[in-house]
Amino acid sequence: MLLIDTVQGRIIDDAEVKKALATAKPYKQWIEQSRYFLADMPKVEGGLKLNASLLDTQQAFGYTQEDIKFVLQPMVQNGEEGSGSMGKMQHCLYCLPDQKSCITTSNSYSHR
Repeated sequence: MLLIDTVQGRIIDDAEVKKALATAKPYKQWIEQSRYFLADMPKVEGGLKLNASLLDTQQAFGYTQEDIKFVLQPMVQNGEEGSGSMGKMQHCLYCLPDQKSCITTSNSYSHR
C-alpha cells in the first residue's frame, strides 16, 4: 500500500501508513476492555425451540444442503472455516434499513 500525500508532497510507504493507522486510537485497550471469552461465560442449561423444523428454518435463511455439508459442518467439527470458494455467496445475518446492504457471515457488507 502506498499513500500519496499531496499536502506534504511525499509518498508514504506501507509500513508507515499501517503504523499511523494502528496507533491512531487505543485499539488494543478497547479490545482488552470489551473482549469476552466463551470459556469464561457462565454455563446455561436450556434448549432451542423452533416453530418450524430445522431444515425449514435453514432454508428460510437461504442455506442449502451443500452449505450445511461443506461450510457449516466443517466449522462445527473443526472450529474453523471450511475451504469453500472465495466467490461463494455469503448469508445475510442482519439487513440494514435501506434493504440494499446487509451484514454477512464474513462481517462484511454486500449488496443484494
